[in-house]
Amino acid sequence: MRELTVAMIAFLAAAFSSSLVLALMSDATSSVFPLLLMFLLFGYCLIPAFAFGVLFAVLRMFHMVRWWSAVLGGVAIGMLLGTGLPGTNPWLLEVCLLVGAVTGSVFWAVWKTGMRPKALGVGAPTSNDVPSA
Repeated sequence: MRELTVAMIAFLAAAFSSSLVLALMSDATSSVFPLLLMFLLFGYCLIPAFAFGVLFAVLRMFHMVRWWSAVLGGVAIGMLLGTGLPGTNPWLLEVCLLVGAVTGSVFWAVWKTGMRPKALGVGAPTSNDVPSA
């Protein structure tokens, strides 16, 4: 159950980071518009996050989840999204690849941090954890 919770937090953080990158790269002149755009894009970014989740589940089944597989998975999904959009130009494809790499990196960082033995509370006590007499 703990692994599922960490995975869900990592997916939400990845979708949030991709919407943040897209909002920051927008041509908005107002300081309020990128914030609104970020929240609108968050809903859209949950769709590729689901595809990334399916890829993660397959890689997890084969014990192949590494930092580079998360980044490459994000880039692959970004490439699929970039080429599937109507009127795709090279700049848009580059943006989708960058957002995919950021998404995979954020997912991996949250996943790895959440799955550490110390974070799960199953680590062996160290000398710092033992009270002195």
